[in-house]
Amino acid sequence: MQAKTILALLLLGALALPAQALLIDDFHDGFSTVEVPLMTPDADGSLRSSTAASVPGGMRSLGLQPLAGSSALSFIAVEDRGRRLDAMRLGTQQLYVSWGYGQGAPMNLDFSGQAALRLELEWFGAQTLAGPWDARALSLTVYATTSNGVGLNPNGSALSAVLSPTTGAWLDLPLASFSTNASTGLPVNWADVYSLLFVVSETGVPAGLAGFGVHAVSTVAVPEPASAVLALGGLMGLWGLSGLAGLKDRLARSRRGGFGRIAGHGLIVSIRGLRSLRRHFVARWPG
Repeated sequence: MQAKTILALLLLGALALPAQALLIDDFHDGFSTVEVPLMTPDADGSLRSSTAASVPGGMRSLGLQPLAGSSALSFIAVEDRGRRLDAMRLGTQQLYVSWGYGQGAPMNLDFSGQAALRLELEWFGAQTLAGPWDARALSLTVYATTSNGVGLNPNGSALSAVLSPTTGAWLDLPLASFSTNASTGLPVNWADVYSLLFVVSETGVPAGLAGFGVHAVSTVAVPEPASAVLALGGLMGLWGLSGLAGLKDRLARSRRGGFGRIAGHGLIVSIRGLRSLRRHFVARWPG
């Protein structure tokens, strides 16, 4: 394979190489259940659990705040049979649940190359007083904190949204939409994420049933045109060196005759190659 062909393939690969999204949790281990009325709430009225799992920080936390005085069912669980996170409440109970990472040990994740958090939802919503299913009846708040030193995480900030997909089955939560910390005035340092906490509650009056299922928690990567441009420049430089070497060989051969014809042919090929590269570059990054 000629050197120029190899360089062309490398160039196309550099242009097409995407940034990598991060998988935070696929709920395939660390099975646990928190529920009422089978479990007795703590003194503050809540139930919590932390279970070892294959997630950043090594632990996944579950939390539930039941409605005092209600004996109806409410739970949040990650179970082996479903391989997902499920939460539900029935009757007079309320749905106020949470799950998170980094509460025991820091996640230590770098999100600087990511654009959003993504929840892959399998079901969601609540039954209203009138009877129909309301797919926008649940509210989600996500809290993110940053560790700026040993034992420090002052940059907590939040984002709130309706727990309903933005595209298909995915709910994307842009990192740029997170608020600054009310006490410190600082945004999240996404290059060093300490913890994430997801809190879900109902937006209306409890009635019938409500719940949701999450298949995975991941991120959406930021496209990196700057990196591709650098790769383009380097590979074009190599292409140019290869072209000069080829031209030198042509000039050496031209001494045996046909200099004008060979040199002219080489010039035409070089111009066509540059025009092709320019068209590809403009088509990929217009403007």
